[in-house]
Amino acid sequence: MEWLFKKPIAHRGLHNDKLPENSMPAFAAAIEKGYNIEMDLHLTSDGKIVVFHDSNLKRVCKIDKDIKLEDLTYEELIQYHLSGTDNSIPLFDELLELVDGKVGLLIELKNVNPFYHGLEKAVIERLKTYKGDFALQSFNPWSMKYCRLHSNFVVGQLATYENKSFAPLGKLYFAKISKPAFIAYDIRQAENKYVAKWRKSLPLLVWTINTPERLQKAKDIKANNIIFELLEPDFELK
Repeated sequence: MEWLFKKPIAHRGLHNDKLPENSMPAFAAAIEKGYNIEMDLHLTSDGKIVVFHDSNLKRVCKIDKDIKLEDLTYEELIQYHLSGTDNSIPLFDELLELVDGKVGLLIELKNVNPFYHGLEKAVIERLKTYKGDFALQSFNPWSMKYCRLHSNFVVGQLATYENKSFAPLGKLYFAKISKPAFIAYDIRQAENKYVAKWRKSLPLLVWTINTPERLQKAKDIKANNIIFELLEPDFELK
């Protein structure tokens, strides 16, 4: 997984006020700059893998209605557009066709259910024929455990302390379940004894680097790589 530490990782593509997050233009911009790409995956109600971060369409699609992505078919979903633009929510297949191995992909699986693995099954099956570099990550340790046991793919554990309900994740207790190949940790709390313990055996990615101060912190703690947005990182990879 050396590719994961050779180029900084563009968070949801190289998005800005004109290129929406997790959009095809944002991904194309990241490819043009040679950055690895981080993105998020969900399943529609009819089993299509789509690239989108939130479960709810409100924030990104700028609508007033409370609409859950997972309640819609793909044909229903593409009626909505990203951040007031003409861009619709991409299929995972469209992203893979665009990237085609040009840069690496850090794929977050947005499944919070520890007992249902429909998304994991679909993603594993699709990636079996993809020739480029990729790794999977999730806050859900059971999701990563499933992927680790049902494929030979590289998996990582996302973690944060920022949300109190995520405190067990922040302590990296559940990394014992996922048995990850890397840790991806919230830069706001990345200096703690739990990270220090796991860093003895695993590389560390930090997120989300979106200010000069956070970039400097990533350098100070000698993170192995950064997941960034809204800035052009001068991050030297070791």
